[in-house]
Amino acid sequence: RAQVVLQDWRLEPRDGRVRMLFLGDVSLGRRFVDPDELAGLTELPADHPEAMIRASDPEPGARAVATWMAPLVELADFSALNFESPVTDDPATPHPDPNKRYTFFSLPGTLAFLDALGVSMVSLGNNHQYDYLEAGVADTLEHVGASGVPHVGLGQDGDEAWEPHVREIGGTSYAFFGASSITGNQYTVGFNASADRGGSADLTDDDALAAAVGAAVT
Repeated sequence: RAQVVLQDWRLEPRDGRVRMLFLGDVSLGRRFVDPDELAGLTELPADHPEAMIRASDPEPGARAVATWMAPLVELADFSALNFESPVTDDPATPHPDPNKRYTFFSLPGTLAFLDALGVSMVSLGNNHQYDYLEAGVADTLEHVGASGVPHVGLGQDGDEAWEPHVREIGGTSYAFFGASSITGNQYTVGFNASADRGGSADLTDDDALAAAVGAAVT
């Protein structure tokens, strides 16, 4: 038929079921703040007339971006997303390898997005959290920690990066982890955490993964 008209309908969760929603990669830098990519790697972007987020006051724009997804998140008993960029307002330490194509960050004020979205947890275990090296890791942990939203997958060392977020949902206890299988070992500086440096949890480290999951289960 040329046109099909549906009446209003609503999905209702069955008794005893838990609805979890896992969103994909989120970064509120780059085109959201600097659509013409005018700022250098070590520069804070200037306000752009066509940007969804103003660099001088990121919060309103970040909250506006969240309005498109918030109705979906509200339907879930638990929701999580992957925040795929460092969070800093001091981009002084970009990744030094000239062959690394993408290096970016999000401003601290854009984390208002998490509150507006109502997300339950954020994963920081990804291949961009080391874009601004140890300083970027420290800034990200500070700012995301201050947001009040639980986070996983990033730490000042491997042990911290593998710490889970444990939550009871629908009468069952769950442990959530964040990790990255992209090591960055092809560059002069890799991405993932180890015993003596920060970064994302290393999903290629089978022993660390087994130990973290085993500890959470017991």
